[in-house]
Amino acid sequence: MITPTINTTKNNKQANDPQEDLVAAEPIAEITCDKCETTDSWEGGSWCPVCGYYPLGGKFIHIGVMGEEALTNQGDEPENFWQAVPRWGWELFAGVIVIAAVSLTVTLSQEAGSSLRSWWAVIQAALGAMAFFVAHFRVFFLAIIHSERFSPISWLVEPIQIWKPIFKKAFEYQWYIRLSIWGQTAALLALVLVGGLNYAGLFKDDWGIKGVANMELVGAIEDAEEDTENQVEKKLSKKTAKKTESLYSADCVVIGFTRDNEGNFRELLIASTTDSQLQYVGRLKASDLPPQELQEINRLLKKIPLREKPVVKTVYNGIWLKPQMMLKVGYDKLTATSRFKKIKFQSLLREEK
Repeated sequence: MITPTINTTKNNKQANDPQEDLVAAEPIAEITCDKCETTDSWEGGSWCPVCGYYPLGGKFIHIGVMGEEALTNQGDEPENFWQAVPRWGWELFAGVIVIAAVSLTVTLSQEAGSSLRSWWAVIQAALGAMAFFVAHFRVFFLAIIHSERFSPISWLVEPIQIWKPIFKKAFEYQWYIRLSIWGQTAALLALVLVGGLNYAGLFKDDWGIKGVANMELVGAIEDAEEDTENQVEKKLSKKTAKKTESLYSADCVVIGFTRDNEGNFRELLIASTTDSQLQYVGRLKASDLPPQELQEINRLLKKIPLREKPVVKTVYNGIWLKPQMMLKVGYDKLTATSRFKKIKFQSLLREEK
């Protein structure tokens, strides 16, 4: 007798929990990252938001604290502005203040056009620009790695776009932000505040020397040095004094100077050609000189050799120099004793080569 076989498979499936059928019917989420097998959306990004894997580069990128963990680490909401600014933000601000203070100190302590101030401005501007471009190009390379939308010239044509991701993750990339802002601050203050740049004079030894000395004066000086009695007998072909508007001007040579208590010159003792010979014509006070010229004359005086006696006769006492520094002065009139009245400085001169 054949015993009928009962198929229980279908009945067993029907006896299963109906919740299992619902689970089986749900679609399986697609894995978006092969490394961490996450199913989170990349939201248009080029790397995994969970593990930081970058498929195009074949490496992992440090993405810092993200999502809920970041919110958890934030702690309580800040009660005021001082708490809202992070510590690195205050350090950034402090760096800007230090750069500004140093720039202001150099500006106030050094005369415009001085060698120290000029070189300080050049070096500060160069270092500031270097710091900015180091940060800028580093951010540019990060932008190229992380996104395909940037081109090799984006550093120049899209500077704001390449910096946007950096500011969104400011804590992680705070040193790039610091370097950029400190560099820009240093370069800007070097050009605007420190200033005092004498670009043409940075590599010249005769700063501030503008005119050319009258050759008659040069010849008279040479005669004066050759004469043992300090007398000049050679006649000159014409006068060195010329009238400009209501004031006469003349080429002069510095034959000596007097000092103040600080060691700087107080007065320049000058000579010029009057009555067809070189002779002492008066004194030029340091207080009557422009600040930039005053500093330059102080510098030049230290380089000129000294003499035991003046190159021309004079009743005044002073520190006597070899007649190497020449200048142009103005005066109101020539006295009966061949002295200039109301002497005014006009410019430094150099001997024509």
